Amino acid sequence: MPFQKLNFEILDIDYEAPKVINYYIVDMSRTYMYFRISTSESVYAYYMLTLKGTDIPAPMELVQPELRVSNRRRTDVMEITGFNSSYQAPVTVNYIYYDTYILFRGLE
Repeated sequence: MPFQKLNFEILDIDYEAPKVINYYIVDMSRTYMYFRISTSESVYAYYMLTLKGTDIPAPMELVQPELRVSNRRRTDVMEITGFNSSYQAPVTVNYIYYDTYILFRGLE
């Protein structure tokens, strides 16, 4: 059905970086972990799962994991990288959390 009118709203420029409101393990066993991150805005959450003591990656190495190899910072231990986007989860009438869920499987 065609419409003759189009409404839209122009928002102010957002100068603040998203903030992590809360994060916790939703569920976990010996072989998997289900993790939740709540943020103040919609985000892409990039992550790297590896052994404790491994070199912390630069932010761009999380976004583009192949940079870690070309920068010769990749070690011979397991490194699982990825990202997930958030979705809106209404919590109260006047506040909305943006939740990102990450599921890790095969953690043996």
